[in-house]
Amino acid sequence: MKHIFNLITIVSFSLFGVLSACQGQEKSKLNATDVASESSIIKFDTTGHDFGVVKDGEKVEWTYEFTNIGKSKLLITKVQASCGCTVPSYSDQPIMPGKRGKILIKFDSNGKEGEVTKNVTVYANTTPVNTELSFKATVNK
Repeated sequence: MKHIFNLITIVSFSLFGVLSACQGQEKSKLNATDVASESSIIKFDTTGHDFGVVKDGEKVEWTYEFTNIGKSKLLITKVQASCGCTVPSYSDQPIMPGKRGKILIKFDSNGKEGEVTKNVTVYANTTPVNTELSFKATVNK
């Protein structure tokens, strides 16, 4: 009889723990959804660009334009190019909901040849935290 009571007690506590964990997961899902709906959302007009044919040593520029379609201020914390031949520039000022912003990239084709594809990663207070931009060029000697 004592063993049955112990077994019932163990099973009861186990079920209580499982139910509590499930309720905690549901709460976290709700909180994550609520947070996401209140966060900033970056929407780029385009995330890729083709410079076409450029001469070796030519420097070309492209501006990626975006809109904050979220409900809070958009803060770009860092823009990182995949190599030293690309230099990004951006404003560190907050972009308010509904407003537009720009990220300028400058590509130096010096020493490159043929098809070249590069990436630029934008880090911001968005979900997900980073957005990948890309461009390509065909460099002729």
